[in-house]
Amino acid sequence: MLNIGVIGTGNMGSAILKGWSSLEGIKLFAYDIDEQKLDNICNKLKVEKITNIPDLIQQSSFILLAIKPNQVKPLLEKHKDYFLDSHTILSICAGIKIKKIKKWSGESARVVRIMPNTPALVGKGLFAICFEQDTTPSLKDKVIELFQAIGKTFELEEIYMDAYTALIGSGPAYIIYFLEAMVEAGVSLGFTRDMSTEMVKGLIFGTAKMIEDMDKKLSDLREMVTSPGGTTIAALNHFDRMAVRGAIIDAIHKACDRSKELG
Repeated sequence: MLNIGVIGTGNMGSAILKGWSSLEGIKLFAYDIDEQKLDNICNKLKVEKITNIPDLIQQSSFILLAIKPNQVKPLLEKHKDYFLDSHTILSICAGIKIKKIKKWSGESARVVRIMPNTPALVGKGLFAICFEQDTTPSLKDKVIELFQAIGKTFELEEIYMDAYTALIGSGPAYIIYFLEAMVEAGVSLGFTRDMSTEMVKGLIFGTAKMIEDMDKKLSDLREMVTSPGGTTIAALNHFDRMAVRGAIIDAIHKACDRSKELG
């Protein structure tokens, strides 16, 4: 039996608990300073409520940190004497490097850094996983197995975590931003807002399914829609004249720079 303790039952912590609660051979514990939030998740899932962090650490071999980045240092330093070399800390706290978590937790526990994105809330998350250099293959396999149960995983070196955060962690917001603009365009063309929203939602679901199921490059799929002299090429040419592609690339670089600053 693998005992996993989760500190923080907000959106992401709850989503991960929900995914793991259906797995065999796992016992889940959870703690949150907000007792109502904690009760809600523990009552819904097979999760044992823990009312203090020392008990959670002592009962768990894996400890998932699902708290705000500014809460990590004080929490770990306060409880560093409870962490042993038999513990593995899994951190989904944006921007906090492994060496800092290792230092604040007393240097004994193993540390794994994970960057999720919000589709994890519906079981479709993407998880970048970064291990310490001397992590054993068996520990790597176990962590990857846990997160593959709730999404898709990418093992990355830590130097790529800021880039991943900018591209994939923030990515859902970029896509929704573009979709909001499409909804507004639909309204300006005469559709009701509800109708425009439903059509655009159907568009994104269908396009995502096409990308997933058809063994083609993205450029090939785009060209399938782009007839010579037609409506699509007129719109794409305008995007190019307005440097939309370059603006998107520049924006993601800005997000990467900001991630580095926060770290």
